[in-house]
Amino acid sequence: MGGLQSVTNPAGEWQQVFFDGFDSEEHTLANWYLNRVGDENTDRLHCFDTTPDLLGGKNKALSLIAEKNVQFLRITATPDSSAACTPQSRYRSGGLRLKPNPLVDGAAHGVYAMQRGLFEVRCRLPRYRARTTKYGANAGFWLLGNDMECDIVEGNDGLSGFATTLHNWNAAATDCTRTPAQGEPHPFWQAIYAYTSPYVGAPGLDEGFHTYGLAWSEDELTWYFDGQVLSTIRYRPGQCLPGLVENGMFTPFGRAAQVLLGLEVVDASFQEAQFDVDFVRICKPTNDWVAASPRQLE
Repeated sequence: MGGLQSVTNPAGEWQQVFFDGFDSEEHTLANWYLNRVGDENTDRLHCFDTTPDLLGGKNKALSLIAEKNVQFLRITATPDSSAACTPQSRYRSGGLRLKPNPLVDGAAHGVYAMQRGLFEVRCRLPRYRARTTKYGANAGFWLLGNDMECDIVEGNDGLSGFATTLHNWNAAATDCTRTPAQGEPHPFWQAIYAYTSPYVGAPGLDEGFHTYGLAWSEDELTWYFDGQVLSTIRYRPGQCLPGLVENGMFTPFGRAAQVLLGLEVVDASFQEAQFDVDFVRICKPTNDWVAASPRQLE
């Protein structure tokens, strides 16, 4: 395996439990929910498309694209006067939730329960047509639970860089002494990264594919970019971290966290935005327990 294995573990210690490369000829997105029910705030400017036309056609919110012998998923946000899922919606875009979803599927609670896990996405951040502000759409790959949100990558475009964030939605917790930051109503930890090209002519974040990852262990969270460590949060009592520990260990899926991927509109300032995803991968160390048999898209 490539990606983060060489950084976080010796060769052979990671076991892949999920992989979707969006590269089979008849790909149907069967591993994902498309409706994103419950994640549509009333102030959203977009609706997520539940009937994608993957292989060409007028509906291009979710489509499969081949480029230089690589097939990937393209999520496109475009103005659409028929989008009416919220009072403010005026764009159509794409958003995915990984199956099985512990918040929806009663039998899915322990499918990926693990002490340590690795979450990766290889993607190209949004490119735009006719954008008039620096905001536009927000691409993301993240974990979402009842008391936390963990953004593995979040970004508006390839020029502004990207962010990694851990949110604590349960700010009333007894060990919560952290003051909410940046005017937010809840405590969170965020790091923003400006991309520096490693060599002259290297593709930017919106020009080439890059790998963003999160290594989840018993006592810390570590974010990566193209195999290099970006930042680490270590769990200590009194830090006001979300309730990440269950039965004495971090279990992201054990706490009913969803895995989400999507392109959200934050500013009605463009005619089109594209977010390209080459693959999504979840791994566990070979000596960790998984409640169900590993799943992999063939």
